[in-house]
Amino acid sequence: MDQYILQKQFMPSLRKIHRCLRSRDMGGIHHSDMILLSMYHRSTDSSETSMRVKELGRCSNISPTALSRCLRQLEKEGLIRRTIDPSDRRSLRVQLTNAGTDRAARLDSESNYCFDRIFQAMGEKDARELVRLTGIFSELLEEDRPEQNKGRRALTQ
Repeated sequence: MDQYILQKQFMPSLRKIHRCLRSRDMGGIHHSDMILLSMYHRSTDSSETSMRVKELGRCSNISPTALSRCLRQLEKEGLIRRTIDPSDRRSLRVQLTNAGTDRAARLDSESNYCFDRIFQAMGEKDARELVRLTGIFSELLEEDRPEQNKGRRALTQ
C-alpha cells in the first residue's frame, strides 16, 4: 500500500484521539496536568520528592515558556512548591504539595479508569497489539524529531 494513502488514513484517527483526550470528562489533559502527572509518577517511582525544572520540561515535552507559565499557575493554585537547588544554585527544583499529590492521584485514577474500560472493550489481544505498535510508532517518531537529528538525516522510508 502506498505510504501516502496510509498517512491519509492514519491522521484522522490520530487527530480524533488527540481531540478525545483533550476533552475527557476529567477536564482534558492540559500542560499543567501533564506536569503534575509527570511529577506524581516520578515521586511514586523514585525516592526523590522533587525534580529539576529542566528535567521536568524534558519528561513532559513542554517548551520552556509553556512550562514556566504552567509552573507559575500550579504554584499559584498551591499544587507545587519551587525551591533553589542546593547543589546548583542556578537551578530550580519543583515538588508537589499535598494538594498537588491529591490532584495528580485523582487525574491518574480517572485516566486509568478510562483506559481500563477502553482496553476491556478492545479485548486483551487487540489492546496488547495497540500498546506494542504505539510503542514502536512513538520510538520512531521520537528518533525523527528535528532537535534530535542535528547533524543526522531524518528517518527515510
